[in-house]
Amino acid sequence: LSPQARERLTEQMNDDIAEDFLQSWYFWARDEQRPPAGDWDTWLYLGGRGAGKTCAGAGWVADGAENRKLRRIALVGATFNDARAVMVEGESGLMAVAKGATYEPSNHRVRWSNGAVATILSAEEPDSIRGHQFDAAWGDEFCKWRDPQGALEMLRMTLRIGKKPQLMLTTTPRNIPALKALMAEKSVARTHGTTRSNLGNLAPGFV
Repeated sequence: LSPQARERLTEQMNDDIAEDFLQSWYFWARDEQRPPAGDWDTWLYLGGRGAGKTCAGAGWVADGAENRKLRRIALVGATFNDARAVMVEGESGLMAVAKGATYEPSNHRVRWSNGAVATILSAEEPDSIRGHQFDAAWGDEFCKWRDPQGALEMLRMTLRIGKKPQLMLTTTPRNIPALKALMAEKSVARTHGTTRSNLGNLAPGFV
């Protein structure tokens, strides 16, 4: 639906239902920001700066946790600081869209009242990822990771609980071997976003 069509739809609802829709990430997300159709193991969302990649990742995690589809989630940034500042506390980060969630900085995690937990990890040291167990993971700015291939291999080994563990990777593309190899995998579903497609959420000077 277009933004205009969504506004007309909410006008026809009662206040409670309209409020739920207005707070729903999935309702407002663009097509490329929603999980791809089909049987995929890894969702690779490629986009320019300001395209809405972080919002898509945070929305996917929050929606899954709040609706009990995801229980143990990894949040992986290039560094701990990147993960905290962008993925969790950022303008489009997890705490901006998550309902019923509490951020515990000292424990490097986000907890939901229904029991779901997202653990913050750093790709800076791939071995630090070893030993964890998740049913989902979101890795941000994959092409910025110091050792993207090594960290990706470790992260995938942690996806071993639940019926269908899935990984989402959001990144501005760079011409690196790890991204080329990832794009060639048959189990990887790709979506693409552009800066121009997100103009309504960007400062005119930046554009």
